[in-house]
Amino acid sequence: MESTIAVSTRKLSRNAHSGVPLQYITHHAEFMSLDFYVDERVLIPRPETELVVTAVIEKSQNLSKENEIVMVDIGVGSGNIAIALAKNG
Repeated sequence: MESTIAVSTRKLSRNAHSGVPLQYITHHAEFMSLDFYVDERVLIPRPETELVVTAVIEKSQNLSKENEIVMVDIGVGSGNIAIALAKNG
């Protein structure tokens, strides 16, 4: 009987060779040093989006309470943008 590790390793290898992104295989993606669960139902967070989030954080730090901004991130993926803003903003 094959070990669970051998079966899992073969499955990972087969998926990787079929072009499935590693993040979908491992169900893990990092965004702004935060770990997110991802699967085929959501987009994998992109490194370029970190630049956008960083720019928003920097801009918002220069605003006074009267000029406070409100952002909405609904149904667009893993929630990484809203969570990163909440954690770092």
